[in-house]
Amino acid sequence: MLKTFQNYDVSFLNLFIMEKVFQKGWYKIRTKRGYTLYSSDGTIVADKLKDCKLYDNGWYCLETKQGMALYREDGSLVAEGLVDCHVFDNGWYSIENGKTKTLYRADGTKVADMLLFCHVYPNGWYKIKTVDSYALYRANETVVAKNFLDCWLYDNGWYAVKAKKGCSLFKPDRTLVLREFRRCRTFNNGCCVVETKTGQTFYRPDGTIVVQKSQEEDSDVQKPKGFQSNTLHNAGASASATEMIDCLVYPNGFYAVKVDRKWSLFRADGSTVAENLKGCTVFPNGWYELRYPDGAALYRADGVMVADGLLSSYAFANGWYQLETLAKSSLYRQDGSVVAQGFISAYVYTNGFFKILTKKGWSLYRPDGTLIAQNVEECQVFANGWYNFKSKRGFTLCRADGSLVAEELKACAVMPDGWYVLETQQGKSLYLMDGTCLTTDMQWMYVFVNHWYKVISKGGITLYRADGSKVADKLSFCELRDDGIFMLIY
Repeated sequence: MLKTFQNYDVSFLNLFIMEKVFQKGWYKIRTKRGYTLYSSDGTIVADKLKDCKLYDNGWYCLETKQGMALYREDGSLVAEGLVDCHVFDNGWYSIENGKTKTLYRADGTKVADMLLFCHVYPNGWYKIKTVDSYALYRANETVVAKNFLDCWLYDNGWYAVKAKKGCSLFKPDRTLVLREFRRCRTFNNGCCVVETKTGQTFYRPDGTIVVQKSQEEDSDVQKPKGFQSNTLHNAGASASATEMIDCLVYPNGFYAVKVDRKWSLFRADGSTVAENLKGCTVFPNGWYELRYPDGAALYRADGVMVADGLLSSYAFANGWYQLETLAKSSLYRQDGSVVAQGFISAYVYTNGFFKILTKKGWSLYRPDGTLIAQNVEECQVFANGWYNFKSKRGFTLCRADGSLVAEELKACAVMPDGWYVLETQQGKSLYLMDGTCLTTDMQWMYVFVNHWYKVISKGGITLYRADGSKVADKLSFCELRDDGIFMLIY
């Protein structure tokens, strides 16, 4: 965004840039005098800064003309007059006073100095570079390897060492996996795919081979005895891996693996649920659907079949489920009792409210089956439990307990944090969840990822924090850049 103005005289603009809001609600604003760092309540922490950064553990770095200074969360000084500094995930930190770096533990004791490079990995392992070579250490500070050209630590704990003769891959216990390889890609269940000159190999976290494919193969997949799908997570890493195998990992740990256009479903422990499937789906409550060439079947999480011979099925988060056959569609409670049949569509919300669509329109119900609205044009339940429905008179908005918020509306919407918008013939109004009205002439609104609100009205743009407090108003421009920086222009 700033490049848009770099060739123009912007001295007539009151221009400042708001950086992304930090983890604990701190934020920084850039003016002509430099950055100002604010705490979450708007108190100035420091101003006239060249830059500043807040780390996940609450420590922060302030950069002025004199250099960088590193502070603890309570504001006590760690070091100043620095060229560079960084705080790692485990609380260890590095500082640079001149040409070399020093690595410290979280308690301030020194790990190593005279370093050209240092990095601490999320598991606590760390690597350092001196003038001569790299060294890799475990979290307990024992040596893994040293005197090599470079190294990489992967998310599953495997690591690679680059020497003059090539790159070698090891497991965390220093067991050699491959003497030479090109690259390794890990997945969140601990498995990995390793590419060599001759092809690709999928490994379990313990190093056992799951499936291999040479570069010359097109479709023949070799499946060793004991093939399990729980070693795979994502097949989108490369074209060759995608052609060989596809894999989906569900939140409950189940895995679906596709080989040669056929799917197999496995439990989290690697045991087989079913093979040679046309497709399969695991629902949020752990129930799953298996699709065969001649139809589908729905199963509970424990493997008990609910129904087969289906066109399709769906299990909702609260345990209710929907079955579709050639004859009809049916909605059931978790105990198998019928809620409704012969409808066009149905949906069950996470709070248990549900709606049914028939030829006459939508009907909205409470979890116990109490009717809220019948045969309406539209209805919706919002994330905070509030709901609306549309009749000939317009929209009606109600709280979760059924109390009325407003009616005869042109439109209405409720945000996840409870902010809501009411549109009448007179215009749009924005409210906090407690009913406090922020503006009655809203024209447009946008919610940023940090739940700050950009509101456009006749008086300009206003930026609000998530609690409804005002950051700035009467703006002519407000936008969040791709790099996480707010740009505001008065």
